[in-house]
Amino acid sequence: MKECVIVIPAYQPDVKLKKLIENLQFEWVSKIVCVNDGSGTEFTEIFDQIEKLDKVCVLKHAVNMGKGRALKTAFNYILNELPDNEMVITVDADGQHTPAAVEKVYHAYRNNHRIILGRREFTNIKSRKEIPLRSRFGNKMTRLVFSFLCNIDISDTQTGLRAIPIAIIPYLIGVSGEKYEYETNCLLWCKDYSIEISETEIETIYENNNESSHFNPLRDSLRIYLVIFKYMCSSALAIVIDYLVFFILAGHTGNLFLLTYSGRICSSVVNFLVNKKLVFGSNEKGVTQAVKYFLLVFLSGTISAAIVSMVQILINNLYISKVLVEMLLFFFNFYIQKNMIFVKKGTTIDDR
Repeated sequence: MKECVIVIPAYQPDVKLKKLIENLQFEWVSKIVCVNDGSGTEFTEIFDQIEKLDKVCVLKHAVNMGKGRALKTAFNYILNELPDNEMVITVDADGQHTPAAVEKVYHAYRNNHRIILGRREFTNIKSRKEIPLRSRFGNKMTRLVFSFLCNIDISDTQTGLRAIPIAIIPYLIGVSGEKYEYETNCLLWCKDYSIEISETEIETIYENNNESSHFNPLRDSLRIYLVIFKYMCSSALAIVIDYLVFFILAGHTGNLFLLTYSGRICSSVVNFLVNKKLVFGSNEKGVTQAVKYFLLVFLSGTISAAIVSMVQILINNLYISKVLVEMLLFFFNFYIQKNMIFVKKGTTIDDR
């Protein structure tokens, strides 16, 4: 059995890409698949030079389709043409990943036979005195989201250096996302299907403030956090219904528990259906999820009513108290729904 195929998605690369590929000609590499993601005619010469190198195949997109689509194109080619390899290692084209880092990830995979992420060290960078702000902020923010909200303990969620067993490549092709959000969605998919992930520390290189990277902090972060934004929209809809019922009935009764439960019941049915189908895309049986969801509704409503009662004593304003408490409960509800209710519990890749 052959061992490894290296995949490099590239959009408008500089001449360093050729040097990188030349240095990746390890004996355990059977093929290097480089995807020209619609870079344009002015970059044709670079890709022509790359294609002449040993063990290199260049695939081409007519237009720029995004990193996620480029990876899927390479994965599809590998399954059709190189299916007897054991693993795939994805490498960024912007010079962040050294041949030594790629080799380290390879050996880590050989020792563990699971997905290996090349964890960048953000505190000891030899080539630069300071990490680019967009890289530092993006990685810390995504790590916080993954750890707290998604219950995934990964220190570098945005690394593009990954060793992946070829056995799960067919499933990763079906993961949603065409651009930078695809790599994040793959990690979420791994959690849903109990695929083990390990990390190994690699050297971090940022040249010229990482100007060669095409990652847009605002645009691409919005894509990465799409699931959270969908949840926020679903929650906003539920809040509107909840508040309308709460405040309409407030003119007829002062019982906070009755007001809270009434609003929760009216909004929860819509919220349940939207979250199941559009936000989390869960495949668990609806009855089981409904029971767990409405238990959460009851618990959340009880907590909300109790805290609103206490906060109202302090600020003497029912409406402000309600808003403040619901803002605090937002993340609590997201965490419970993501990790305990709308999950693919007990599912394996064999069930797909």
